[in-house]
Amino acid sequence: MSTTAFTPSPRPRATAQPTSPAPRPTRQVRVAVIQPCLEVGDVEGNLIHLEDLIRDAVRAHQPQMVILPESASSPTVHGKRSGEAARPIDGAPLQLLRHLSRELDVVIGGGFLAQRGGDAHASYAITEPDGGIHLSNHNGSTFWGRHHSRGTTGRPRPSALASFDGAPVGVACGWEWASTDVARGLRHRVQVVVGGTCWPSYPLNWSGPLDRWMTREHHRQIQQARELPRQVARLLGVPVVLAAHVGTASFPTPFAKGLSWDTELLGESQIVDRDGTILARLSGADGEGHAAATITLEPPAPLDPLTDVEWIPSMSATTRSLRGALRARGALGYHAERLLHRHDWQDVPGADLADEINPGEPGQQASATSGPRESRPR
Repeated sequence: MSTTAFTPSPRPRATAQPTSPAPRPTRQVRVAVIQPCLEVGDVEGNLIHLEDLIRDAVRAHQPQMVILPESASSPTVHGKRSGEAARPIDGAPLQLLRHLSRELDVVIGGGFLAQRGGDAHASYAITEPDGGIHLSNHNGSTFWGRHHSRGTTGRPRPSALASFDGAPVGVACGWEWASTDVARGLRHRVQVVVGGTCWPSYPLNWSGPLDRWMTREHHRQIQQARELPRQVARLLGVPVVLAAHVGTASFPTPFAKGLSWDTELLGESQIVDRDGTILARLSGADGEGHAAATITLEPPAPLDPLTDVEWIPSMSATTRSLRGALRARGALGYHAERLLHRHDWQDVPGADLADEINPGEPGQQASATSGPRESRPR
């Protein structure tokens, strides 16, 4: 295919009119990320702790938006405790975000394992002070996500936030951040990408040759977690606001009975400008905390080209193979347990909410759950 360059004919000097490019709409937004250290499976205790962190971040930074990680109600690892973290879509996790957003006059984003209809999903909610809610399900694309939730297919779609004058906002969770296909679906469609990760390390307690192997992979993952936000920002040409879990956890490995997997959640919560400049950062060594920066929402201007490779970082053969095996095992186990009615959340009648809920008073908006009283909206 050939292209033809067209050069307009010069106009007479006497009639030429000076022109200037049309101004591009921009908006300065103060955003904060929260990097929590939470207990696996302790949803109620974690929500109390998250409320304290959100309030403290708002006092310290006066943000217009606060972003929590994916699975903010409980870190996602292997084992029954993670699966027990599922709550109805309009249960306690969503209600906390909704009520704090209204009280503190701030947009809040956070993820949780949610029962939506007849399945559990890795869901992410963005709540607005006027009562508007934006919900999205994600593909559970972590080592352990598919053990506890039904995956989704397709690229995440941007959700428009009225609080940001209609600027389209993309949401990514887990390894969606690292997917070239997800980046392609968001490219030229959003003005900022928000969301989070729960990125566990390779096991830190295996000995012998396995220890050296796992240590090498562990350090490689730390480097990838550190570099990924700026890579995504440059590929999309928009700011990135990524919140991550931090801390440690120990759980039984699915490979051998009695062998535990002691893991470190890698952290690397970051706010990154569209050119890849890190505006705020919390590493794993920084531990729990929050950070803030001011970003500019404007039309996207990608700086780096997209490639045809599957992943944005250079994933090792070990990571690719292990992820594929664990996802397949997790999906099989999840659906088998669902057919046998063994998931705890199946004791609550399934219901759902629309992905987009219009502004309004909480008591006047749709309610999905008919489950236990403590899970119902108040």
